[in-house]
Amino acid sequence: MGKGKRLLSEYRRADASGRSRMTARVSMLAHFSAAACKIAAGVFALSGFLVISGLYSAGIGTAKGIYDRGAALSRGNRTQELRYYRNIAMILLISALAYMTWMARLFFSPPAFRYGRILGIGIAALSFWDLGAAIWGLADSGKRKDILLSGLRTVNLSSAMTALVLTQTAILSFTHEPTVQAMAADARSNAVLGLLVGCVSCILSVWMLFRYRREARQMEKGSA
Repeated sequence: MGKGKRLLSEYRRADASGRSRMTARVSMLAHFSAAACKIAAGVFALSGFLVISGLYSAGIGTAKGIYDRGAALSRGNRTQELRYYRNIAMILLISALAYMTWMARLFFSPPAFRYGRILGIGIAALSFWDLGAAIWGLADSGKRKDILLSGLRTVNLSSAMTALVLTQTAILSFTHEPTVQAMAADARSNAVLGLLVGCVSCILSVWMLFRYRREARQMEKGSA
Protein backbone atom coordinates (compact mmCIF):
# COMPACT_ATOMS: atom_id res chain seq x y z
CA MET A 1 0.00 0.00 0.00
CA GLY A 2 2.86 2.35 0.91
CA LYS A 3 4.54 1.74 -2.44
CA GLY A 4 1.32 2.48 -4.29
CA LYS A 5 0.93 5.80 -2.47
CA ARG A 6 4.54 6.68 -3.22
CA LEU A 7 4.09 5.99 -6.93
CA LEU A 8 0.88 8.03 -7.01
CA SER A 9 2.65 10.90 -5.26
CA GLU A 10 5.52 10.76 -7.77
CA TYR A 11 3.02 10.79 -10.63
CA ARG A 12 1.29 13.89 -9.24
CA ARG A 13 4.58 15.74 -8.79
CA ALA A 14 5.93 14.86 -12.24
CA ASP A 15 5.69 17.19 -15.23
CA ALA A 16 3.89 16.22 -18.46
CA SER A 17 6.91 14.34 -19.82
CA GLY A 18 7.44 12.47 -16.55
CA ARG A 19 3.80 11.45 -16.36
CA SER A 20 3.93 10.25 -19.95
CA ARG A 21 6.96 8.10 -19.14
CA MET A 22 5.26 6.50 -16.14
CA THR A 23 2.08 5.83 -18.12
CA ALA A 24 4.10 4.45 -21.03
CA ARG A 25 5.84 1.95 -18.72
CA VAL A 26 2.54 0.58 -17.43
CA SER A 27 1.08 0.46 -20.93
CA MET A 28 4.23 -1.20 -22.25
CA LEU A 29 3.94 -4.01 -19.71
CA ALA A 30 0.25 -4.46 -20.58
CA HIS A 31 1.04 -4.74 -24.30
CA PHE A 32 3.85 -7.23 -23.70
CA SER A 33 1.58 -9.33 -21.47
CA ALA A 34 -1.13 -9.33 -24.13
CA ALA A 35 1.45 -10.22 -26.78
CA ALA A 36 2.76 -13.18 -24.77
CA CYS A 37 -0.76 -14.53 -24.24
CA LYS A 38 -1.71 -14.16 -27.91
CA ILE A 39 1.48 -15.72 -29.22
CA ALA A 40 1.24 -18.62 -26.76
CA ALA A 41 -2.39 -19.20 -27.71
CA GLY A 42 -1.52 -18.94 -31.41
CA VAL A 43 1.25 -21.53 -31.11
CA PHE A 44 -0.98 -23.86 -29.08
CA ALA A 45 -3.90 -23.50 -31.50
CA LEU A 46 -1.66 -23.43 -34.61
CA SER A 47 -3.14 -20.03 -35.49
CA GLY A 48 -0.76 -17.85 -37.47
CA PHE A 49 -3.14 -14.92 -37.24
CA LEU A 50 -3.15 -14.97 -33.44
CA VAL A 51 0.65 -14.91 -33.57
CA ILE A 52 0.53 -11.89 -35.90
CA SER A 53 -1.88 -10.14 -33.52
CA GLY A 54 0.54 -10.85 -30.70
CA LEU A 55 3.39 -9.39 -32.73
CA TYR A 56 1.37 -6.19 -33.21
CA SER A 57 0.87 -5.89 -29.44
CA ALA A 58 4.57 -6.56 -28.92
CA GLY A 59 5.42 -3.89 -31.49
CA ILE A 60 3.33 -1.26 -29.71
CA GLY A 61 4.93 -2.24 -26.39
CA THR A 62 8.39 -2.01 -27.95
CA ALA A 63 7.67 1.47 -29.34
CA LYS A 64 6.64 2.65 -25.88
CA GLY A 65 9.76 1.09 -24.43
CA ILE A 66 11.86 3.01 -26.97
CA TYR A 67 10.17 6.24 -25.91
CA ASP A 68 10.87 5.54 -22.24
CA ARG A 69 14.53 4.76 -22.93
CA GLY A 70 14.93 7.73 -25.25
CA ALA A 71 13.38 10.18 -22.79
CA ALA A 72 15.69 8.91 -20.04
CA LEU A 73 18.94 8.84 -22.03
CA SER A 74 18.72 11.64 -24.59
CA ARG A 75 18.40 14.38 -21.92
CA GLY A 76 17.53 17.07 -24.43
CA ASN A 77 20.12 15.99 -27.01
CA ARG A 78 18.24 16.62 -30.26
CA THR A 79 20.34 14.20 -32.32
CA GLN A 80 19.65 11.31 -29.96
CA GLU A 81 15.98 12.26 -29.68
CA LEU A 82 15.65 12.09 -33.46
CA ARG A 83 17.24 8.64 -33.54
CA TYR A 84 14.80 7.29 -30.96
CA TYR A 85 11.96 9.00 -32.81
CA ARG A 86 13.01 7.25 -36.03
CA ASN A 87 13.11 3.89 -34.25
CA ILE A 88 9.59 4.44 -32.91
CA ALA A 89 8.41 5.19 -36.44
CA MET A 90 9.99 2.01 -37.83
CA ILE A 91 8.42 -0.16 -35.13
CA LEU A 92 5.03 1.46 -35.72
CA LEU A 93 5.28 0.82 -39.46
CA ILE A 94 6.16 -2.86 -38.99
CA SER A 95 3.38 -3.26 -36.41
CA ALA A 96 0.82 -1.63 -38.70
CA LEU A 97 1.74 -3.95 -41.56
CA ALA A 98 1.39 -6.95 -39.24
CA TYR A 99 -2.01 -5.65 -38.08
CA MET A 100 -3.21 -5.30 -41.67
CA THR A 101 -2.15 -8.87 -42.37
CA TRP A 102 -4.04 -10.00 -39.28
CA MET A 103 -7.23 -8.13 -40.25
CA ALA A 104 -7.12 -9.42 -43.84
CA ARG A 105 -7.86 -12.90 -42.47
CA LEU A 106 -11.45 -11.83 -41.78
CA PHE A 107 -12.17 -11.96 -45.51
CA PHE A 108 -11.51 -15.70 -45.39
CA SER A 109 -12.09 -16.80 -41.78
CA PRO A 110 -14.97 -15.08 -39.91
CA PRO A 111 -14.61 -15.24 -36.10
CA ALA A 112 -16.98 -17.51 -34.17
CA PHE A 113 -17.15 -15.47 -30.94
CA ARG A 114 -19.85 -12.93 -30.04
CA TYR A 115 -20.09 -10.09 -27.51
CA GLY A 116 -23.01 -9.29 -25.26
CA ARG A 117 -24.88 -5.98 -25.62
CA ILE A 118 -23.62 -4.45 -22.37
CA LEU A 119 -20.02 -5.48 -23.04
CA GLY A 120 -20.21 -4.17 -26.61
CA ILE A 121 -21.54 -0.76 -25.52
CA GLY A 122 -18.89 -0.59 -22.80
CA ILE A 123 -16.14 -1.34 -25.32
CA ALA A 124 -17.50 1.37 -27.64
CA ALA A 125 -17.55 4.00 -24.88
CA LEU A 126 -13.99 3.21 -23.78
CA SER A 127 -12.72 3.17 -27.35
CA PHE A 128 -14.09 6.63 -28.18
CA TRP A 129 -12.69 7.99 -24.92
CA ASP A 130 -9.30 6.47 -25.75
CA LEU A 131 -9.36 7.90 -29.28
CA GLY A 132 -10.31 11.39 -28.08
CA ALA A 133 -7.55 11.36 -25.46
CA ALA A 134 -5.01 10.17 -28.05
CA ILE A 135 -5.93 12.97 -30.50
CA TRP A 136 -5.76 15.59 -27.74
CA GLY A 137 -2.41 14.23 -26.55
CA LEU A 138 -0.93 14.34 -30.06
CA ALA A 139 -2.03 17.95 -30.54
CA ASP A 140 -0.68 18.91 -27.12
CA SER A 141 2.72 17.32 -27.80
CA GLY A 142 2.93 19.35 -31.02
CA LYS A 143 2.46 22.58 -29.04
CA ARG A 144 5.19 21.52 -26.62
CA LYS A 145 7.67 20.85 -29.48
CA ASP A 146 8.60 17.56 -27.79
CA ILE A 147 9.42 15.20 -30.64
CA LEU A 148 9.76 12.07 -28.49
CA LEU A 149 6.44 12.75 -26.77
CA SER A 150 4.94 13.31 -30.20
CA GLY A 151 6.21 9.86 -31.24
CA LEU A 152 4.68 8.22 -28.17
CA ARG A 153 1.33 9.86 -28.71
CA THR A 154 1.32 8.91 -32.38
CA VAL A 155 1.70 5.30 -31.23
CA ASN A 156 -1.13 5.86 -28.74
CA LEU A 157 -3.31 7.21 -31.54
CA SER A 158 -2.60 4.16 -33.69
CA SER A 159 -3.42 1.86 -30.78
CA ALA A 160 -6.64 3.78 -30.05
CA MET A 161 -7.76 3.48 -33.67
CA THR A 162 -7.47 -0.29 -33.50
CA ALA A 163 -9.91 -0.11 -30.57
CA LEU A 164 -12.47 1.30 -33.02
CA VAL A 165 -12.22 -1.93 -34.99
CA LEU A 166 -12.88 -3.88 -31.80
CA THR A 167 -15.84 -1.58 -31.12
CA GLN A 168 -17.39 -2.26 -34.51
CA THR A 169 -16.75 -6.00 -34.09
CA ALA A 170 -18.46 -5.98 -30.69
CA ILE A 171 -21.48 -3.94 -31.79
CA LEU A 172 -22.11 -5.91 -34.97
CA SER A 173 -21.90 -9.19 -33.08
CA PHE A 174 -25.07 -8.52 -31.06
CA THR A 175 -27.19 -6.53 -33.52
CA HIS A 176 -28.63 -9.54 -35.36
CA GLU A 177 -28.95 -13.30 -35.30
CA PRO A 178 -25.63 -15.18 -35.68
CA THR A 179 -26.31 -16.74 -39.07
CA VAL A 180 -23.45 -17.83 -41.33
CA GLN A 181 -24.30 -15.14 -43.88
CA ALA A 182 -24.55 -12.37 -41.27
CA MET A 183 -21.25 -13.33 -39.63
CA ALA A 184 -19.51 -13.39 -43.00
CA ALA A 185 -20.88 -9.93 -43.84
CA ASP A 186 -19.77 -8.57 -40.43
CA ALA A 187 -16.32 -10.08 -40.92
CA ARG A 188 -15.94 -8.31 -44.26
CA SER A 189 -16.99 -4.99 -42.72
CA ASN A 190 -14.52 -5.45 -39.86
CA ALA A 191 -11.77 -6.39 -42.31
CA VAL A 192 -12.36 -3.24 -44.37
CA LEU A 193 -12.24 -1.01 -41.28
CA GLY A 194 -9.21 -2.86 -39.95
CA LEU A 195 -7.32 -2.43 -43.21
CA LEU A 196 -8.28 1.27 -43.28
CA VAL A 197 -6.97 1.74 -39.72
CA GLY A 198 -3.80 -0.14 -40.66
CA CYS A 199 -3.31 2.13 -43.68
CA VAL A 200 -3.72 5.25 -41.52
CA SER A 201 -1.15 3.88 -39.05
CA CYS A 202 1.25 3.24 -41.94
CA ILE A 203 0.74 6.81 -43.15
CA LEU A 204 1.42 8.14 -39.65
CA SER A 205 4.65 6.15 -39.40
CA VAL A 206 5.80 7.26 -42.85
CA TRP A 207 5.03 10.87 -41.90
CA MET A 208 7.18 10.39 -38.80
CA LEU A 209 10.04 9.12 -40.96
CA PHE A 210 9.73 12.16 -43.26
CA ARG A 211 9.75 14.43 -40.23
CA TYR A 212 12.87 12.70 -38.96
CA ARG A 213 14.66 13.18 -42.30
CA ARG A 214 13.59 16.83 -42.54
CA GLU A 215 14.75 17.73 -39.05
CA ALA A 216 17.96 15.72 -39.40
CA ARG A 217 18.81 17.66 -42.60
CA GLN A 218 18.04 20.96 -40.89
CA MET A 219 20.45 20.05 -38.09
CA GLU A 220 23.13 19.13 -40.61
CA LYS A 221 22.71 22.49 -42.38
CA GLY A 222 22.80 24.32 -39.07
CA SER A 223 26.06 22.65 -38.06
CA ALA A 224 27.71 23.16 -41.45
